[in-house]
Amino acid sequence: MNRPFCDTLFIALLRRASRRANEILAVPGASQGVHMLADDGLNQIQRLAQSALAEDQLTSVALRLAVSGPHRGKPLVARLVHHFQQPASQLETQALRQAVWRDSECQQLPFAQAAREVCRMEPHWWPGDPRTVPARWRAHAALYARLWHDPRIRAPLATRRLMLAMVSTLAAQANPPALPNKQENRQL
Repeated sequence: MNRPFCDTLFIALLRRASRRANEILAVPGASQGVHMLADDGLNQIQRLAQSALAEDQLTSVALRLAVSGPHRGKPLVARLVHHFQQPASQLETQALRQAVWRDSECQQLPFAQAAREVCRMEPHWWPGDPRTVPARWRAHAALYARLWHDPRIRAPLATRRLMLAMVSTLAAQANPPALPNKQENRQL
């Protein structure tokens, strides 16, 4: 696991999530609007928490902190960083792990859906040096490995199961199966 890259990725996602939350809240009346239930029975914070994408999860947390969190005078990105600097409750973390694993005993992890979610992420990664792509996949896998059972996000169990499946899918992207070289093909 490339921890520094993952931490860099996490900080970048916190910044994007806080910027996105600020854009949402810039609309007049949005502070109350993020809590209003829509036709699907969810408010905007809950809808984002249903998404398996890390940026959506972090945006959900940012909106929650913006409208009802502590440290109201500080910039939202600072509140978000502070929120994740506080250690997660080990008891809550273990309870979430057990709940997801217990749910997974009844039904398999949604690997096909995880592959679709990972495909949705791809366009954000490809700019830059192609040699860093495997490290980016590994960083995302490490990030999802830390987030799927984190009680500081409010993802429902089904979303957490999907995030757990995404860990394996992302790790597989970082280490694709090797193609046989020409020498090996001749020997076959």
